Amino acid sequence: MRKGAYELYKYKFDPADWWPFWRRLSLAGRKVAVIDIPYDSLCDGMNGLHVVDWGLHNKQSDVAGIFPAEEAEEISRDFGMEDPVGYCDHYGSDVADMSRFKDRLLQRIATKGDMACRYLERGGWDLFLTTFDESHCVGHRAWHLHDPDYPKYDAALAGEVGDPVKAVYMAIDAQIGRLLERVGPETPVILLSGTGMGPNYGANFVLDEILSRLEGNRPSLGRRLMGPARRLYTSLLPSHVRARLRSRVVHVEQSMIATDRARRKAFAVVHNDISGAVRINLVGREPSGRVNPGPELDAFCEQLTRDLMEVKNLETGQPLVQRVVRTSDLYKGDHVADFADLFVIWNKTGPVNRVGSPKTGTINGSFTGTRTGDHTPHGLFAASMAGLVPGHREEAVSILDFAPTVAALLDVDLPDVEGAPVPEIFAASNAAQTIPAE
Repeated sequence: MRKGAYELYKYKFDPADWWPFWRRLSLAGRKVAVIDIPYDSLCDGMNGLHVVDWGLHNKQSDVAGIFPAEEAEEISRDFGMEDPVGYCDHYGSDVADMSRFKDRLLQRIATKGDMACRYLERGGWDLFLTTFDESHCVGHRAWHLHDPDYPKYDAALAGEVGDPVKAVYMAIDAQIGRLLERVGPETPVILLSGTGMGPNYGANFVLDEILSRLEGNRPSLGRRLMGPARRLYTSLLPSHVRARLRSRVVHVEQSMIATDRARRKAFAVVHNDISGAVRINLVGREPSGRVNPGPELDAFCEQLTRDLMEVKNLETGQPLVQRVVRTSDLYKGDHVADFADLFVIWNKTGPVNRVGSPKTGTINGSFTGTRTGDHTPHGLFAASMAGLVPGHREEAVSILDFAPTVAALLDVDLPDVEGAPVPEIFAASNAAQTIPAE
């Protein structure tokens, strides 16, 4: 959030603000190709090829960035510059829209595979890095057509559309196979999925009501009318009209929300469904701050955590909240104060329709968004390279370990990183380098 306001703003990444590991590899003289990494920013002067925002789930820019500039003409001519998918959440849930959504995802996978294969075949790369994030899109939007155990599984719609999740994963597998055919068996290969996907059993939609009741407040009239108004807006207007009106609607909502937030000690802010996000109305940071920094803030966060942990999913009888994390305990830096102050990790063991605690009473509500699937914290990775002993690793690997692992394979030091090379891969790399030539 912006200091001195109650409205959200979208932070624009500047390449000068951060150094992705592939930029450091490039500066160390390694030749790299980086194609469509989410939340990436174009680095002019890359030693190799850099493509950003060509076809991604959540673009930072509507226009793709390509370096060197001469490659833009070839990519535009042979692969196109218009993303066939667009914003995933703007598709409706009827047969026509879901069929169109699936077909366009498959089209983008095939085109990105063609692009990646062409540049991989040119050879000479020390690092070749690309993503197929269509699995991300389809997992969010089509879980109700994939999982028969999901309460909102739509068998009739699945009969018409098929299983988009399965179709997309099969298409991605095929493109990964094409890429593997173009490298030798000695080439180190890492396949990484940072998070998993499963049914969306989050409770962000009820978090602000919980916080309000814990303070003994009732939302303003405008806030109470927002939910019904948004449901009418979603059900009555076609997706292309909603897309055009989105920025105006968000502005109106933000103005109404700001008035409500100013009189509260804590309020929910927008966040991914995997967890809720809570902002404290802090004196000296927010314009109408109500909680003082220091001991008062600490005591307030501790009490709020206890209160949130007491809330139950009344249909399952289990706690609604798995844990509450204070942001300042995890992150440091100049922008920590721009984040939510607390993250509420939901206990995703079942659907949420009725919650409550002695302090809140019973709260009824259900998720009305379009994302029927959401992230799980469990990703996967697989690696193949000369000297690597086949097997299964029992211990989890941190997502922070992969940049140091790749850098170690290319004999480049990454300063000031938290992760460390994956031991098995690092050992195999050292073993391969010490094998004497015949």
